[in-house]
Amino acid sequence: MGEYNSYTGTYTDDHGAEVTMTSAGTTATSAPTSETFQADTGFEVQGDIMSTAKSPTGSAVVGREVRPSDTIQAHGHRMTVAMAIQLGFLSQDAGGGFSPTATGQAGAAPKEGPKGVLELASGGTAEEALESGFTTSPETEEALSTIIQSTSADTRIAALDSLLRNGGEVDAKIVNRLAMQAGVPDDLMAEAVETARDGVAGAVLQRLAPLGVYDPDAFSNFLYSDPKMHQRFVESTRDLMMSNSTKGFEGLAEEFAMSADKVDPVSVEDALHEAGIKFSRMGGGGVLLDLTAQGLGQMTFKQAVSLGYIKLSRNA
Repeated sequence: MGEYNSYTGTYTDDHGAEVTMTSAGTTATSAPTSETFQADTGFEVQGDIMSTAKSPTGSAVVGREVRPSDTIQAHGHRMTVAMAIQLGFLSQDAGGGFSPTATGQAGAAPKEGPKGVLELASGGTAEEALESGFTTSPETEEALSTIIQSTSADTRIAALDSLLRNGGEVDAKIVNRLAMQAGVPDDLMAEAVETARDGVAGAVLQRLAPLGVYDPDAFSNFLYSDPKMHQRFVESTRDLMMSNSTKGFEGLAEEFAMSADKVDPVSVEDALHEAGIKFSRMGGGGVLLDLTAQGLGQMTFKQAVSLGYIKLSRNA
């Protein structure tokens, strides 16, 4: 029980909050001074990023352990625990518990940091890129229409599989089958296939440029870097052609941008030198940035891209 301060009914409770007794009931008039609260993030206690944990529905985590699907606040951003682990803000022990790393704890109290510490040539924003649906040029649309309207679905699927399997080339026998169904010479059908392929690829790159795909060759190397990544590229291409969805490619673009220091180290280092940003190479091949001059301390290139401090876009 707290100790009353005066006859007016104001007292300090066991938790250090000043409480006033009124005829209508009890009202807390001040919070303990030992804790700092953020009004814009749901009264989250600063000082330990694990104390900012919320469930996927946005409620405080009470009566259970924090899960990978829960979210925390770090470096001014709310993210899932799983993402925080991937970015190096949290670590997981053998028992399954989570604890902040030095980098993660440094971002316990959100700070207003500068956005776009490093930007290559402007390519628009990701929001602008995703405002409208995916479209291609009139020439590409015409070529696609010619193929779709005059050939069977089975043959088109076979052509797409051949294109993906052969690094962008469609087998001559499948081109011949498409041509026979359309009633046109093989060379005209081959030209239509090439126009459609190049047009769709160009439109995809244009859409992904604001998401960090600044160099088509580097992005291609990334997509073919390992079998799992290439399989995701295949699935993304099929989704695009079957349902006009670029979500798969958008996810690949974001991962590419966060991995650019490993995929295209020379270009990234040149850009960092030009921007006057200090950095060092880590054992795994990634880059550790020194953003002390920008008030951000040290963080990996991946963390900086994920948080929006480093933005990559295609050179004009």
